[in-house]
Amino acid sequence: MIAPKSYPEKLPGDTVLPDRHAGLGMAPRRDILRRFKLNASQRSPFTLRYYELMWILGSDTDEEGIDQSIEAVDGRIENHGGTVLRTAAWGRRSLAYPINHHAEGIYNVVQFDMEPEEAVVFEKEIVADQAIIRHLHFRIEEADLLPAPPPAPPAPPEPAVEIAAGTEASGT
Repeated sequence: MIAPKSYPEKLPGDTVLPDRHAGLGMAPRRDILRRFKLNASQRSPFTLRYYELMWILGSDTDEEGIDQSIEAVDGRIENHGGTVLRTAAWGRRSLAYPINHHAEGIYNVVQFDMEPEEAVVFEKEIVADQAIIRHLHFRIEEADLLPAPPPAPPAPPEPAVEIAAGTEASGT
């Protein structure tokens, strides 16, 4: 019979297993517990993380419905304390397989930052939206953000048209 391993006395922060494991040589793996607690304490629950949401609207959605959906998603992000960073409308594309009898869908993508706890609640609201036939919500790194749109070039100044006083335009 193999003798159970002996472990040092209980250290602060260790969890105690129930008595049913006492004679079986099973004890908490302190190295794993300590590693987990270190990682959990290093992470602040209030750190903003970057996310990307891609959602597909049904092919029967008109331009007004698309705009309303984009505004609704942006509003939900702001309601949960997030900031919209980039938005891209990919337009109408064919689906790989029919979803709810739709062969085509209208794709939209938004990148934003939000606290992790709020992102979970936000995704539940997206799932409840009946206009969205499919979505994909995932965390991204800062390096994966879409490039910022280039600034609009300044409009050239319009030439001033001067009409000389006393001269009339005559058609010859």
